[in-house]
Amino acid sequence: MAIRDVAARAAVSPSSVSNYLNRRDRLSAPMQARIAAAIAELGFVPNDAARQLRVGESPLVGIVAFETANPFFVQFAEAVEREVEARGLFAFSALSNGDPRRERAYLDQLERQRVRGILIAPAGHVEERLLQLTGRGIPSVIFGRRSEAPEVSSVSSDDHAGGYAAVRHLAEQGRHRVAVVGAGFDVAQIGARLGGALRAGSEFDVAIEVIDAGTRTLEGGRTAGAVLAGNSGQRSFDGVFAMNDLLAIGVLEQLLSAGVAVPEQLALVGYDDIPFARSTAVPVTSVAHDHAELGRRAVRILLDGTGSPEQLVLQPGLRVRASSVGAA
Repeated sequence: MAIRDVAARAAVSPSSVSNYLNRRDRLSAPMQARIAAAIAELGFVPNDAARQLRVGESPLVGIVAFETANPFFVQFAEAVEREVEARGLFAFSALSNGDPRRERAYLDQLERQRVRGILIAPAGHVEERLLQLTGRGIPSVIFGRRSEAPEVSSVSSDDHAGGYAAVRHLAEQGRHRVAVVGAGFDVAQIGARLGGALRAGSEFDVAIEVIDAGTRTLEGGRTAGAVLAGNSGQRSFDGVFAMNDLLAIGVLEQLLSAGVAVPEQLALVGYDDIPFARSTAVPVTSVAHDHAELGRRAVRILLDGTGSPEQLVLQPGLRVRASSVGAA
């Protein structure tokens, strides 16, 4: 059974059936319904491998991320899924775990699959490889950080501005010695947040000390929180800026269990504004960016763009809650 059999049953052209299988958004809803009914009646199963060779692309959009545990990625991926589904496509997510070799392997595999496009939060420097893929008909968009090459599109939030806003807020609350809690400072986004924090520290006379939590997880936050709690009696720190909300929540849990008052003794600011940050024992002030909007815009640039590269940078905001407002 072949596409022409489905076309005959649905009384449409074979090219319409091909569009239904590959670019469904080109067809009207009534025509999609007729073709779907014909496929069901005939029990037609498309040969994906052969179809990709004929059409030159698959119905898949690949997502490659260096970490997926952060709820930020979940919200981004859900928005991507909704956008690609509206086009009759599918999203496939892969995790590099911050390993550039694994990242390259996924890009190679996605090229072999001739995916419709690739969204990637890189662990390494991938721009040259992405330009190769573009030349072979596979477009891409970097998400999470700005592209290092103007020829490669990207969608990101201004992490430098976010780090600056966090420390500026702590300074405005009368905090003068701030611990910056994070991990993987060589990651572009994390490095930018640290850079913004240091700039604000310099401008507002806030001493900054970096605490490496090992991982950007709840457990990493608890580890850093234990260090901070041990220093609380000497008042070594009066503020904390955590590089994401998972770290901030772990810090908060450890501080409260050690009897450290938040925000009275230590004011706390996180990053990403994940839902959990709003429902902790002391709701966490957080730097917010619109994860879903990043996902929507990434897909639109990837699939609907003009072909010219775009570098979209969204500005973050600060969601002030109880963890940072109180007596120093």
